[in-house]
Amino acid sequence: MDRGVVDLQELRRNLELAAAMLDSVYTDETKRLLDTEDELSDLQAESVPSEVRDWLACTFTRKMGVAKRRPEEKPRFRSIVHAVQAGIFVE
Repeated sequence: MDRGVVDLQELRRNLELAAAMLDSVYTDETKRLLDTEDELSDLQAESVPSEVRDWLACTFTRKMGVAKRRPEEKPRFRSIVHAVQAGIFVE
């Protein structure tokens, strides 16, 4: 490439390899996230600290007269999962 000469066949193979690797990483990460959700469904309510339950209730209940959050400020499910896992780890 530095000399201005590019073998198109090699470039195509490299791009296909990169696409296959990205697809593999995406598939593995998706499976890992789904496994985490399955683990959380096995949790019993008693194992979640009351502080976490209170935070979840405050975060996801609607209050009249309170300004809505902008969509970019809404907590993500992943951050909630991490908060619950941290609470379990602390116990």
